[in-house]
Amino acid sequence: MHRDASYYRVGGRRGWGRPVAFWLTWLVLALGASLAYGAWAFVDEVVQGSNLSDQRTRQIAKVVAPVDRGEPMNVLLVGTDSRSKGDNGRSDSMILVRLDTHQKFISMLSFPRDSWVDIPGHGFDKLNAAYYVGEQQSPGGGPALLIKTISQLTGQKINAYATVDFKGFVNIVNELGGVYIDVDHYYFHKNGTGTGTYEEIDIPPGYQKLNGDDALDFVRYRHLDSDFARATRQQMFLSQLKRQVKDDLGSTLRAPLLVKMLMKNSGTTISADRRLDVLRFAVETPDSRVYRITAKGPTGFEGDQSVVHLNTADLAKKVQDWLQPPFVRTTQKAVTPASVRVRVLNGSGRALVADDVAAALRAQGYKAEAGGNAKDFSHAETQVLFNGASGKSVSAASGLQPRFGPYTTMTAAKPAEIGSADVVVVVGANWTGGLITPPKPKKAKDVPDVVSTTALVGKFREAARKTGMPLMAPTRVVRQSRVVDVHTYRIGDKNKGPWAVRVVFELPSNTYYPRFWGIEATAMRDVPLLADPVGTWKKGDGLVKPQTYYNGKVLVRDAFTYRGVTYWVTNVMDDDTALSSATVHSVAQSFRPLRRAKLPKGTVDTAITIGDDPMTP
Repeated sequence: MHRDASYYRVGGRRGWGRPVAFWLTWLVLALGASLAYGAWAFVDEVVQGSNLSDQRTRQIAKVVAPVDRGEPMNVLLVGTDSRSKGDNGRSDSMILVRLDTHQKFISMLSFPRDSWVDIPGHGFDKLNAAYYVGEQQSPGGGPALLIKTISQLTGQKINAYATVDFKGFVNIVNELGGVYIDVDHYYFHKNGTGTGTYEEIDIPPGYQKLNGDDALDFVRYRHLDSDFARATRQQMFLSQLKRQVKDDLGSTLRAPLLVKMLMKNSGTTISADRRLDVLRFAVETPDSRVYRITAKGPTGFEGDQSVVHLNTADLAKKVQDWLQPPFVRTTQKAVTPASVRVRVLNGSGRALVADDVAAALRAQGYKAEAGGNAKDFSHAETQVLFNGASGKSVSAASGLQPRFGPYTTMTAAKPAEIGSADVVVVVGANWTGGLITPPKPKKAKDVPDVVSTTALVGKFREAARKTGMPLMAPTRVVRQSRVVDVHTYRIGDKNKGPWAVRVVFELPSNTYYPRFWGIEATAMRDVPLLADPVGTWKKGDGLVKPQTYYNGKVLVRDAFTYRGVTYWVTNVMDDDTALSSATVHSVAQSFRPLRRAKLPKGTVDTAITIGDDPMTP
């Protein structure tokens, strides 16, 4: 009776597994989205405030120049030596930072705190006195007077102010879990009979993570060091801090806490709606697009005060480099004078000076016309104004500035101030009546200044036995070097951290202060310091082609990895006395495995001094 029946498979009852997993997944995603939204909504509330008092903010607002959203911004970054609430202190470090969002770079110009400068309304004094004097004249007026002083000194408009004191600095570093720093030599001082009373410090050389107190000591140290090296250390620290912050800012949930922590321990006049954008640009700009430079000059005395007399011509050149770093200029398209429109304004008060300068520029091929008088006749020095958003304007200004002499400044201006011209020249009282034709730069041949040696093979063999790392040793070192320290240690955890070896070399110096360069070898993987190379050096006789790291035209370090060990050769800290690129490349490419670390026949094996006096007294 069932012969013609049809049969069907009946599925079993579905379990709860798939529906539950499906809805749990959506629940987790929704919860994560709501947490992220809530976290960033919380940040929006946090960034509205600032640790700056209303009184300070009002006074700063009178002297800063407003800047449109998206335009390059000049921020005066100040570290004060106040340690407690109510202690106004003095400006301990001063760095003028340019954030150029059009050309995608950051530049930092540091000023020695002992610079002898004209403080408006006060007369000549040390630069770090401007903050103190401003506070004495009017409570909360310190930052405003410091901004006016540095703006007058550089000829640059300052758009915003940011500050952190000692306590805030220490808190930031500690809450980040420390900051990795490549310490160039042993920093040590302990107060005692006959040693003088200074801030005590004890930081051995090598790549390491510093806590807040040690980081503060490192950036402030200058007992047997110069104000210039101190400024370089501060800039170097900021670059490494940027790397540390970048990791946290990339996390949706950690970023709000990071922003809250930064705002809690610092103060700024950057508008609340721009702070996150500025912070992101600051930390996401690769180190290869960050330029660091320091104003310098001879040291001397004013009365009983030891001061730095800034070199005016050198400062003008450094301001120009700060506005347009070397790595930006090399990528700019050259412009011919015939294609550049120049409007000339009289800022000196001398009759017909704008017409004279326009005629002189036309004689050199520029499309120049006199535009009448400037807003006032108080311009002591000539200024070349350019539009930072226009590559042609920037390049044209870079070509014009040298024609008016070393004291002429380049200044970024709003497009409305430039008008239909490519650049505007405001003639100052220093114009002598003639233009300068800059000589073509001569390219000097870069020859390595090294000697061949096997003196370090024994030291690296000892380090290899202690650490278990398959080390290589250099067979070339910088001429006239002496080894002052071979430091074998672990990075991070003293018992379990990756092994490292730091060799510290000292070079003769024509100043009172020593010069150090170094070699680091470590088993640490993914070293944060080496995350952003500029390129690879492919020439020479090295077993591995090193990655290169530059600050402008100065090679900061070469780095390479061989058999699981990462090496780098670090240049001296002072850019003005830096080793040539060829010298650093030659040392980096001379490394050989210990069994093969021998010199070719006929090569002189130079003896070098290997001492054991690492501590700086």
